Amino acid sequence: RSPPRKRSWYPTDARCYTYEERKRESEREDRDAHNAHQAHEIFVRTTVVADLDVERERRFARDACASRQARDVEARAADRSERREPEIFLLLSNKSDAKPASPSLILGGGGNARCSERYFGIRFTSASGTLDHVVVENVRGSGSDFACANIIGVAVTSETGSSAVASSLTINGATIRSFQQTGLLANGPKATLRVSDTVLHGAGAQGSLAQTGIQLSAGASGNIDRATLTDLTFTGDPCKGVGTAVQLASAGTSSITSAVVITADRGILLSKNTLGKMTVSGSRFVETLQGILSTDNGSGLVHIDKNSFITTKRSAAATVATCFAESGDAIAVRSESASIVTANSAAASARCAIELLTGTSNLDVGKNQAVRSARADIEDAGTGNRLSQNLCTTSTPSGLCAGTP
Repeated sequence: RSPPRKRSWYPTDARCYTYEERKRESEREDRDAHNAHQAHEIFVRTTVVADLDVERERRFARDACASRQARDVEARAADRSERREPEIFLLLSNKSDAKPASPSLILGGGGNARCSERYFGIRFTSASGTLDHVVVENVRGSGSDFACANIIGVAVTSETGSSAVASSLTINGATIRSFQQTGLLANGPKATLRVSDTVLHGAGAQGSLAQTGIQLSAGASGNIDRATLTDLTFTGDPCKGVGTAVQLASAGTSSITSAVVITADRGILLSKNTLGKMTVSGSRFVETLQGILSTDNGSGLVHIDKNSFITTKRSAAATVATCFAESGDAIAVRSESASIVTANSAAASARCAIELLTGTSNLDVGKNQAVRSARADIEDAGTGNRLSQNLCTTSTPSGLCAGTP
């Protein structure tokens, strides 16, 4: 149903309504509206405790009905203070049995966020909910206020400690665009995020800050399915960061399936995940500067399979060798053991299709296909990595290709 309409506390007819009469009328209207609508609804109540300007309302009441309504204003103020009811309602609704052709709600941030405050478009903390076919846009600052990292489009967060309350967020068919630091964040050991059929659109090429499309961190877990992420390009120094479509850093058990990444500095970063399995499967990467980087994760926790990469370019930044060395790799693995890289395909990589960097050991790398890599289709600088049935044309050291694609 529609959000509660603003009622006139002072009717235009000649009758002088008491507060109790107006209260009963409001309750009747609420009951009628509730009975007329049966759609599944989600209410996100934002409590705003506003100071009453009693003198202003008293003057208005005196013009209408003299002292009777002036006294009534004070009675209503006392009643509201006792009940502490929210004054603003945000309604996100959609019928459960039909997918709408247009968004059920568009939330515009106005583009006026400030670096001096932490800012969220929508945040679920110690709470759970669903966003279905919602558009969130312009949750960002402008000018110098676009350069700070504390402005988030949508977030689900939990506190730490044994008494922390679990938080969960399910997003389906949504669009998050024109955001600032991060489009979608899950943070905290009891935060869970589920994403399906959702689009995240970054700011495009810009030098103010390195954006992240989706981030899971500090123990948060999630499932990201059929997400499309695009235009996450940072033109500044990569030592300050790179635009990343999805980042799983110190996260809980999580999976990324059937994602599409187009025009980003890095497609997916898996970093320092030790709490559960990390899976990246069936995703496509087009015109990135690096596809997937898996680094410093727990032994045997990473599984990268059935992904495809086309036209992985090399960054032209002056500091690329020191701060973005894996740029140009479709898949790069560093400083971890027993990870699985299987059945992936890559073409036209500016460095390597698969690069196993120093510090890797006992990786299982098999049934991958790679062609037209500028440096080598497969390069292994690790220890005891097991490579088998890979189809490629060049490798370092030689002999790693079982045949050509």
